[in-house]
Amino acid sequence: MALRYFLLLILFSIFRLQTMQAQECADTKLPTDIVVKRGSRAVLECSAQVLFWTVNGKTINTESNSDCGCEVESCGDLVFASILDDDAGTSRAYQCTIFGENGTQFKTAFICIEELPTFPNFFAPFQGTEGQAYNIMLPYDGTCMTLPKVDVLKRGVSVENDTNIQIQITNTSITVSFTTLTMADESSYTFNSENIAGIATTTIGLVVKHKPILVTKNVSPGSLLLANSTAILSCNYTAYPMPMIQWFDPNGGEISEGITTEVNGRLKYSELKLDRLTQNDGGSYTCSASNVVGSTLNTIDIQVTGPMNVPWVTDRAANEVTVSWDEPSSEYSISKYRVEYKKIINNGISMWLFGSEVTVGTQQTTISNLQGNTNYMIRVVYFASLGQFYGSSIQFKTSQRAPVNPPVSLVAITLSNSILNINWNKQIRTY
Repeated sequence: MALRYFLLLILFSIFRLQTMQAQECADTKLPTDIVVKRGSRAVLECSAQVLFWTVNGKTINTESNSDCGCEVESCGDLVFASILDDDAGTSRAYQCTIFGENGTQFKTAFICIEELPTFPNFFAPFQGTEGQAYNIMLPYDGTCMTLPKVDVLKRGVSVENDTNIQIQITNTSITVSFTTLTMADESSYTFNSENIAGIATTTIGLVVKHKPILVTKNVSPGSLLLANSTAILSCNYTAYPMPMIQWFDPNGGEISEGITTEVNGRLKYSELKLDRLTQNDGGSYTCSASNVVGSTLNTIDIQVTGPMNVPWVTDRAANEVTVSWDEPSSEYSISKYRVEYKKIINNGISMWLFGSEVTVGTQQTTISNLQGNTNYMIRVVYFASLGQFYGSSIQFKTSQRAPVNPPVSLVAITLSNSILNINWNKQIRTY
């Protein structure tokens, strides 16, 4: 009894399955174009109680066909176990013809094998200008022109649409639109384009052209400087394209001497050296950097102070001089003085020589071992809390030496009321 009931249950299930299949096949369906991956299983759908398939006009049997490597399933779908290049393309037209209550209907469908998207090679970065709108348009080729799934990464982080960035995707290109380009947008961007064939990736660079931006400015040894000392003013800019840097004095005149520049990537360093400062050199110096995008001005203020005392010669002889100078203000904390001298040589260069060194409280010293009837320059070096600086120099000439051997045996003869004839002998020097 149990066995009989089990057999009846099996027969009922078979009958119900056949009924459902008949109902499914009763719904007519015509094929549409499909996009597939090479080597994958593919199905061209077509359903009716009665139908037949042709490929390029040749009838396809319900069994396996060597012409297309395909077979027709029970309800009419055309199935490919592994799609090949010969099965696809516009030269392979698959037509399904169905017969039903509405008469005869047919439709042709094609199979397209999708390839990985290919991007062009970009060896140079994209270049936009700060403050302006800019588009990165990345074309790519896809065999079936289907819309891919695209992910845009900026330094590894996904870029999302916002008020400044919009990503537009078509079946031929990817466009990233910037409403207003900023320095923060400068980066490398990775584009991942995915379709059924896989994922293609390319990375491009975006460079933002911008006017110079001041990185640092400095004055060495400090903004308060001593007279006759040396100051080095510097400013450091970053810019793209590389800027031109100019220096202007407190009166607005361009400075052309004492300037050095150095370039390191996008950084441009400029240095202005000012020697032998005077109080008239104090003020605001301007460092200007400019490129095609714009210009930036920055000022560096310096104050020049310190004794401007000029030494003077109080006593002079053939081989020595006595030099005096005024004592500077106590605010400079002078610790000692050094007097230096050098001989003036026509069309030549002479070195400053050590003459004498004295402590604070003494503003006079004597320099010996000089040559008679000779032009010299002399200066005072001040040793202060702010550093060592040089006072103004003066020029002087030593006296002539007296003759070593005076004449002897002088004889004077009056020739007239207005003429006197004098004769003498040269003294013979004995040792």
